[in-house]
Amino acid sequence: MRAAIFVVSVLGSTAMSGCVFHGRHSGHSSGEASVGVGLEYTYFPSHHAYYHETSGEWFVIEGDAWVSTTVRPVGLVITTDTPWVSVSVEGPSPYVRYEDHSTSYPSNWERKGPKGPPPGRGWRK
Repeated sequence: MRAAIFVVSVLGSTAMSGCVFHGRHSGHSSGEASVGVGLEYTYFPSHHAYYHETSGEWFVIEGDAWVSTTVRPVGLVITTDTPWVSVSVEGPSPYVRYEDHSTSYPSNWERKGPKGPPPGRGWRK
């Protein structure tokens, strides 16, 4: 499974605009994609979406599957008022912690303190 995810990830970031990974995953990572270091993602609770600034990848739910794409989905509008939170996830699949994140930051979650754009190019003025 690890090799399949790696191949999909490489193809998705170099040759394809989007790639379907698998059905929704809930709970904690099994550790199979473990790299020992947490990767930083921006999680947008109101959109149930993740953005990885370094790779420029978006992870969104389409139907019952998580999809990775380097192009922000058209229906996903991010403004400076869109709530976001930085999350650290071990491995290249932030959705393995989706159940935890969606519980801690429900879709109606509001950011405390000063508002501003999230990191990266995931927002519009």
